Amino acid sequence: EVCSIASGSVNMNPNFVVSPASIPPIPFGEGVSLSLGLHGYNGSPPITAGNNPVSKANTLIVGKQGASVPGWNGSAGLSASLARTDGTVLVVDPYGAKVLQPDGVGLAETSFSTSPDADLFQMHLVMPPVRTGSLIHIVKAPDLVTFKTLDEGLNWTFKSAMGLEPYSWAFGDPFGNGLWVPARAVGSGPFGLYGTQDDGASWQRIDDGISLAALGASLFHIATDPRAIALGGGTVYGASDQGVVVSHDRGVSWTLLHATAVAVNTVAVAYEGAVTLLLAGTAAGVIASRDGGLSWSEFGRGLYALAHRVYFVNGLLLTGSAAGWYLCDDLACDGAHSAVPPAAQRGEVEVVEFQHAALDHYFITADAAEAAAVDAGWAGPGWTRTGYTFTAWTPLGNPIAKDVCRFYGSFSPGPNSHFFSASALECDQLHRLQKITPATERRLNFEALVFQAEALDAASGTCRTGTRPVYRAYNNGFARGIDSSHRLVTKHSEIPSLVARGWVDEGVAFCVKGE
Repeated sequence: EVCSIASGSVNMNPNFVVSPASIPPIPFGEGVSLSLGLHGYNGSPPITAGNNPVSKANTLIVGKQGASVPGWNGSAGLSASLARTDGTVLVVDPYGAKVLQPDGVGLAETSFSTSPDADLFQMHLVMPPVRTGSLIHIVKAPDLVTFKTLDEGLNWTFKSAMGLEPYSWAFGDPFGNGLWVPARAVGSGPFGLYGTQDDGASWQRIDDGISLAALGASLFHIATDPRAIALGGGTVYGASDQGVVVSHDRGVSWTLLHATAVAVNTVAVAYEGAVTLLLAGTAAGVIASRDGGLSWSEFGRGLYALAHRVYFVNGLLLTGSAAGWYLCDDLACDGAHSAVPPAAQRGEVEVVEFQHAALDHYFITADAAEAAAVDAGWAGPGWTRTGYTFTAWTPLGNPIAKDVCRFYGSFSPGPNSHFFSASALECDQLHRLQKITPATERRLNFEALVFQAEALDAASGTCRTGTRPVYRAYNNGFARGIDSSHRLVTKHSEIPSLVARGWVDEGVAFCVKGE
């Protein structure tokens, strides 16, 4: 029941349930740092834990036990980055490289930024660093220049291979000691797969130049299955503008594994016990296959229907979008994505309250069409408007707001009620409870992210100027042996009459626009 959920703040570096630690992380290496800004995300989107935004972040540091926001995340111009073995972070932007402490202290520029022949000022895109053994490589665009460091970024050498332009970041060769990168001849043709064994002095085409062209496909990104490779397998999965492609001969020939209506930008291989989970980040969300690509379904529970990039790093399944970084616990995020209004329709939205007097239940909605349907009796007889409304924000309508998750039980076995929360902790706990509770038993089921609201100011414990609190009361249904119900209202004067009927005052749930 909902009443068993404790309130509290979200741990910015939580301990996540991860896949077996013995599985080597791919493709970034051990202890990594990822940057949203690398892919042109809009502004500084939030990091998201438990399917709900909790903080603004340009960069996400990923370790074996979780993910955290570095203290320097607000710095301008930061781009690709990677964690060094001493706990500091190597950060690369179009002007050079820096070594930073995670808390932002100890900034140190490296020789990468001061080398007169490094040609860094001509660089408009820097790929994420790739760790291969004791080496770290960085590949630069638009031309293919490869930088190498033997001391984790303090000193660099570089080699040029003119005539090629990479599409995305480089990867460690999964079958050798070199580098792979999707690339093409400068300014022409589709992207294929190229590799180097001499630190970028020369690149050779790995794919046959025929099979991808026959599909009309450009290769954007790759992923491999380390467990299969350890057994001698040669399968490589690829993201393309035609869908998910696959090679069973170490990247030479390719076939279309799954056609998609929109481009696939990333692929990832994750593990769920003995089952291999194949994922694809597309222009419309995340899809997944549990049978090697024979069948696919949405993997968007807790995500918006936006373009997503998906990664499996250090046992953590991550996805990034214009809404922020998201973490999927236990690889259990099967389900539909939440709808997002077009950009022109994002912003403020009215939330309307209904009451069912006979049940003593309350319901709110920010969807005008749904409110009209309730008025028309589609939710059953007895629901009427209370006259109370408040102004919140649509999904992606407020850059500092949190998403409000909505759960519903069932008519039978119940509970026959909805639950709303802007708390990452509550939303995450309900996701977990849903996963472990059979559908034949009473449970709440995730429906969608329905609107946005702001959190209380951490320092003052109050709503910021220009907003007002929304109070939450609980009918104490678990103790009373009835279906649980909550009421969310901006007028605290409504709470005493509820308490007199046996309800519990739970305080401020979140903040919305002021009157």
